[in-house]
Amino acid sequence: MRSGRFIISFEAIARALSEGKAISKILIQKGLPLDVIADIKTLSKRADVPIQMVPVEKLDRLARGKHQGVIAIRSAVNYYRLEDVLPMVYERGEVPLFLALDGVTDVRNVGAIARTVFGAGVHAMIIPSTGTAPLGDDAQTASSDTLSKITVCRHPSIHGAVSYLHLNGIKICSADSSGTVMASEVDFLDPVCLVIGDEEEGVSKAVKSKSDQVIRLPISKPLDSYNVSVAVGMLLYEVMRQRGAMNG
Repeated sequence: MRSGRFIISFEAIARALSEGKAISKILIQKGLPLDVIADIKTLSKRADVPIQMVPVEKLDRLARGKHQGVIAIRSAVNYYRLEDVLPMVYERGEVPLFLALDGVTDVRNVGAIARTVFGAGVHAMIIPSTGTAPLGDDAQTASSDTLSKITVCRHPSIHGAVSYLHLNGIKICSADSSGTVMASEVDFLDPVCLVIGDEEEGVSKAVKSKSDQVIRLPISKPLDSYNVSVAVGMLLYEVMRQRGAMNG
């Protein structure tokens, strides 16, 4: 049985996974027997769809009690493998530009970021399999319907994603208040992946340790940080300025 943004039966979820339908994540009731959820776990792993074990009360709230102990949350986007996207960018003779979101969990921010990513011509927005906002209808609405028009790569971790990109010639630039280099001083003509975290935690230490540069944005008044979607806009403006990709 399907209900809007949810798929709420084992059979329907298994079919959706087998058919490669876009699923953000699967919620499974804690305490269900392993043999009951074995097929879903196998199929979700094969499809790289994260699973979260949750109390039955959460499932009841989402599906108004009409579920079998499992709910799949539909995604507004189809996910791509970073390992497939990067070679295609190089094959087209373009200078790679990626944006990785490290722990950005607010749906409205992710939607606003997607809109900027679309306008700035970013080759792919990279999100982790867990610890990010669900890319469902709310995110699509917040993006003014541009979320489904961009390439989204879901990776097991942002640390792993930037490690892969770094090994393949991509400069990693993490934006953080601890940055020692101004964004305007960075050479964005090189292949680059910008990494940005949420407004409170920022980019994780593990990811910053993998960065070629930790950069910051100008702030003229006492302020801990900009809103994350605003910061993304400022960073991508600088990239577009340097690359001569701006009209007018």
